[in-house]
Amino acid sequence: SKYIYAVGRRKTATAILKLFPRWTGKIVVNTEKLKNVNLDTFFGGNKYLIEDALYPFYILGNDWKNKFDAEILVKGGGLRGQAEAIRL
Repeated sequence: SKYIYAVGRRKTATAILKLFPRWTGKIVVNTEKLKNVNLDTFFGGNKYLIEDALYPFYILGNDWKNKFDAEILVKGGGLRGQAEAIRL
């Protein structure tokens, strides 16, 4: 199906994002070691990093987060840089 493709970079972290208009709000993160984990598991429950990664949806309104599915491939950097790369 059709999707929006974007790349975000912060420091040494890179996030490749595919945004699908599916109306379920499912966000999946993949790395070289982890496959198909949700944001809460990926960031270890750190609410600050999750809010940072989803900041664009908070600006638009929380209901926008539930209108899209996202597949994110993250490479390099630490958790903070990866959250900021996802945000960009």
